[in-house]
Amino acid sequence: EPGLGIGGKARADLDSSGQAILPVMAKSKGASAPAVVSSSSASSSGQGRNGGGRTGGRSFGLLSGRTRVAFFLLPALVMTPHTMFQRKLLSPQVARVVGRFYFWPTLPMTLWRAWGEGGGLWTEVDETVLLGVAPISLLGHPASLHALGVGAVVNMQDEYPGPVEAYERLGM
Repeated sequence: EPGLGIGGKARADLDSSGQAILPVMAKSKGASAPAVVSSSSASSSGQGRNGGGRTGGRSFGLLSGRTRVAFFLLPALVMTPHTMFQRKLLSPQVARVVGRFYFWPTLPMTLWRAWGEGGGLWTEVDETVLLGVAPISLLGHPASLHALGVGAVVNMQDEYPGPVEAYERLGM
């Protein structure tokens, strides 16, 4: 008969076909009714005859303790410097290093956001000035800018000098 395992967690018993039988509360009058769950889902969720095994009924899948720590700690270690950089919380010396490190990995997100918002990669400030994101030679940005009549580029980024060779080739 179904009972409670370690820590008061529901323990699954198996029927003759290998199906796990778990006690489930019925909606009417609080009576208890059995529910059948396949033995593969019961064992993969960490619940079996021993009430959850060594995890005490908690289910963390196939991740070990060290893997769980790395799973949560690694994104925090990667994203914290970038977040601090974006919020201008770093000293200029540290911000220079962090900005250069994160430029290429975050460039696709920048381009996607510029295109996704419908604003494009650059906008006309007035009839003589365009303001935009980092031009990439591979995507043909310098040629597009030249076709728009841009004669010079002022780069205000420390982390990426821009396609200087392409500018020189186009006489910009």
